Amino acid sequence: GVGAGLEAAADRYGVEVLRDMAQGWSFFANLLADAEMVLAKADMGIAEQYASLAGATGTRIYPKLEGEFDRCFRWICEVKRIDGLLDNDPILERTIQLRNPYIDPLSSIQLDFLARWRASGRDDAEMERVLVETVRGIARGMQNTG
Repeated sequence: GVGAGLEAAADRYGVEVLRDMAQGWSFFANLLADAEMVLAKADMGIAEQYASLAGATGTRIYPKLEGEFDRCFRWICEVKRIDGLLDNDPILERTIQLRNPYIDPLSSIQLDFLARWRASGRDDAEMERVLVETVRGIARGMQNTG
């Protein structure tokens, strides 16, 4: 919703007003920085795999999620006058790049176990334990909810 909100505000007030707000209002600047960080941590390829586990519902909803991701990306870059996410925070950008090779395999394991757990009727306590541990591992690696 951040992308849609930024777009609506830009349409109504102009992008320069948003840029002024980002410069002069720390709340808004922090909102943009937080949204930028979350986008930078997101992996839409993995998100699409999770969506596929939801069958037709996931197939229907994923394009909307991807569209909002893209819109948010565009508007944050436009308001902050940057070409890419975290252009102004190379340390965080590098931290995320270093972290992903460890997080991505956990996501793959989680996807596999989630599919198998659902197929088993959700009655396998050991698979459920593995799922909980992958949630914890991903959240710790991402340093937020995952």
